[in-house]
Amino acid sequence: MYKKENHSLARINKNLIETIHQWLINHRDIDKRLLTIRLDHLDTSKDLSAAKVHIFHDDNIDDLVEKLNKYTHPLHQYIFQNLKIRRVPKIRFIACSRVSAEQEITRYLDDIDG
Repeated sequence: MYKKENHSLARINKNLIETIHQWLINHRDIDKRLLTIRLDHLDTSKDLSAAKVHIFHDDNIDDLVEKLNKYTHPLHQYIFQNLKIRRVPKIRFIACSRVSAEQEITRYLDDIDG
């Protein structure tokens, strides 16, 4: 089912994804695969306490997720310094094996809305 999120949460999600992309590019020395990683989508709780970042990569994604989850504190600090939001969510990376049909439809509907 298509879940409509409010506009401020959608704006925060967009800014969070951009900031996470910037952090990944700046910290590519952690792992060479960070340059070819794809952030599929971001699930943020309504109270901004937590955010799940679904990532996809062709090569050993579980190892990469484990490595990225060790660096969530520096990422949290980077987001806090670069975004003006009232609360920075706790980031958790999750492996996404492939894009499901439901996610693809949701993405198309979001593009139509925005």
